Amino acid sequence: MLILFCVIVVGSLMGNEITKTHNLPQNGDNFTKTRMSFVAPGDSGKNIVWDFSQAQVVDGNSKVFYSVIDDSLINTTEYGTRYDFRLRGDTLLWRGYENRSTFMRDSNAAIELIYPMRYGDNASKPYCFHGEYSRSMAVRINGSSSVFCDGEGVIYLPDGDTITGVIRVHRICNSTINMMRKEDDTTRVLNIADTTMRRIEERYTWYARGYRYPIVETIINTNFYRGKETGKQGATFICYPSEQTYKTNDKENQILRQQTKSNNALGTIQVSSKLKEDADGSNAPSIESPLANNDIVISYKDETLKITFSNQTVNAGGIDYVLCDVLGRVFASGNTNNPNLEINELPQGDYILSINNNGEQITRKIPLKH
Repeated sequence: MLILFCVIVVGSLMGNEITKTHNLPQNGDNFTKTRMSFVAPGDSGKNIVWDFSQAQVVDGNSKVFYSVIDDSLINTTEYGTRYDFRLRGDTLLWRGYENRSTFMRDSNAAIELIYPMRYGDNASKPYCFHGEYSRSMAVRINGSSSVFCDGEGVIYLPDGDTITGVIRVHRICNSTINMMRKEDDTTRVLNIADTTMRRIEERYTWYARGYRYPIVETIINTNFYRGKETGKQGATFICYPSEQTYKTNDKENQILRQQTKSNNALGTIQVSSKLKEDADGSNAPSIESPLANNDIVISYKDETLKITFSNQTVNAGGIDYVLCDVLGRVFASGNTNNPNLEINELPQGDYILSINNNGEQITRKIPLKH
């Protein structure tokens, strides 16, 4: 247990980043992406917990395919659409897309990613696409594209996995869309006021250390017409780690996963939080949650975390415990025969308590709010 969490600490000290070596798409890669019920992207910042554990499958799985030409031209096909990218120096540019009804190409490409990318990094540039819709309408899209690395933390997946060492990338395309009717190989502009629409496309992608492609992706499209919002659509996709773990041509990430093994396979149970009346009548934040079979009770009050074990739980060999934050930094650890354990002066945030009781491992999430 202690060795395991020391590995997590080393990984967090090394820092998480997106690099060409570990995250640039590779030719021939393919994996399964699952569309889920929409889950809001949550907060930005450090030590964030993004919870997707309640997401439900919407329309099953879809294959994602990548092809790479000369290490710079990258195509990805998913859900019936092909997206085109170009690597220029340390910047991945989005060049357009194509499906059965729409064909769009860039005259000024949008920014997709920068390499390397760490928490706090950002970049932006204008972009312009042009093409056609349904072979009868000419389309022009222009605006600004921005990308931010805005979060670090941990994600909970619907299958019970907890993924640590995660960073989030937030991309925004703020666009104006003009549509024109095509007649006799010429383009006739319709009433501009009637054909101009504004769209804000936001895409959030969560990258985990040791995995080439995002584990989770959430897309939000908001449309405006004549200054008023006319509609919003959101979708969430998950590419489970098992889809990326056994790639035979991804030795770079296999090495990273071996270096930073963590408790990804451990499930978590949400700990309910509520306010309780203090003895003097004031509201004091507290967290109480009985664990399985009432063997362990966790409570937090007066800035003291109290962990109480039943006499049956504390065996002759004692209990090994480790308390760390979502980045793997250890705040308390050891072996105890005492049924009452107290830990003081913990910073506000989310913690993970792991207990090894005679070979049985228990893991719980503990949110602490002062």
